[in-house]
Amino acid sequence: MFAETRAMGFILYFLANILITKELIKERRGKSKREKGIYFVLIASMIIILLVGFGRWNYGLFLHWVYLGFVTSFIKFK
Repeated sequence: MFAETRAMGFILYFLANILITKELIKERRGKSKREKGIYFVLIASMIIILLVGFGRWNYGLFLHWVYLGFVTSFIKFK
């Protein structure tokens, strides 16, 4: 991914994913046990997406962006 998008694209892509993951971790606090399990799965999937992103490009896949939209729907923005 770094070779295709250079430093700026690489940083923006991973920064966006890291910020989403960080917000999911914040949202997990104070939830019921069932909701914490759902947030755990979302956080784990975001970490997996970040790790896979080092080896292959995800930014060109439509399903990747749909999933990021789904994950961000769990974040309550102020």
